[in-house]
Amino acid sequence: MTVVDVIKYAFTAGVTYSCVRYAVSGEMKQDYLLFKGHNTKSWAEIIATNLLILAITLGLIVAVYVYGPAVFRWSWIMLFATKDDQGTNLNLAGTQIPFFGPIFMVLLLLNFPRLARYEEEEFRDGTKDWKDAIPRSIKFGLWHCLVGVPLCGGILLAIPGFWFTRQYFRGGVDRSTLYHSVYNMILGLVVLYFVTVSSIESLTSHKTPPPPKSSPQSLAPSK
Repeated sequence: MTVVDVIKYAFTAGVTYSCVRYAVSGEMKQDYLLFKGHNTKSWAEIIATNLLILAITLGLIVAVYVYGPAVFRWSWIMLFATKDDQGTNLNLAGTQIPFFGPIFMVLLLLNFPRLARYEEEEFRDGTKDWKDAIPRSIKFGLWHCLVGVPLCGGILLAIPGFWFTRQYFRGGVDRSTLYHSVYNMILGLVVLYFVTVSSIESLTSHKTPPPPKSSPQSLAPSK
């Protein structure tokens, strides 16, 4: 087990504890009230625009990570990494644990409104204008580097930061938290799908292998 593995397991334990504590605290009901009162047209707009922002952001992150200078691939995790370790989002480290991954991801999905509201209150609340929004959005993106996201990811996550700022100007923290939550949930559902598929494949690969085919000699009648 490497130092990075220890960091991932420790972080996963902390996130799991926080998520379970929140799920049983009764606070979840209050946070999910922001999803009420939206018609079909409104939900279509929220989901479609978030999908677009997510696709643009992920596309740019992948492009810069693959084709950009090596410095953009740097993450503090690499200070402890072996040659096989790379930057990662420690919030998702639990998804790498066999069979526990889907459970962990469901817990995280349930917590997304709480986590989104914390970030919106921290980085969007009180934003005066777009000039003020620039450093706030950059700080919002780089904040994710603290959990191991590579530098290119931290920089480019300013893009959804600007998007959530636009929603903040239109409807305050509640509106920006709603859009932020949906953005995270779309990404989370994609991760949940792949983690679940991976777990199912792992289960099927551990099935008992079929008995060997009988040889002609074994089929011969005994004397």
